Amino acid sequence: SDKSLYTVLSVSLPSQNPLIGLQLDMKGIAVSQGSACSSGAAKPSSVLSKILSEETQQNTTPLRISFSHKTTKEEIDFVLEQFSTINY
Repeated sequence: SDKSLYTVLSVSLPSQNPLIGLQLDMKGIAVSQGSACSSGAAKPSSVLSKILSEETQQNTTPLRISFSHKTTKEEIDFVLEQFSTINY
């Protein structure tokens, strides 16, 4: 869509894991949880709160991953590989 920011991927992980940001950080991956305005609080943004049911919000973990024109395919592959090593 021409109204989205291609450098930020917002995902909802399939379970509650408020420590995933720390777990990924320990693997050298910097991500953000929750709203961009929430100072790291692991809670959905006001937009996600409006489009996701309360049940979905209670059973998922919001995560934002940023990219740039310098992000390599190898870096993306590394992030994806690390998701498989984390317990949800």
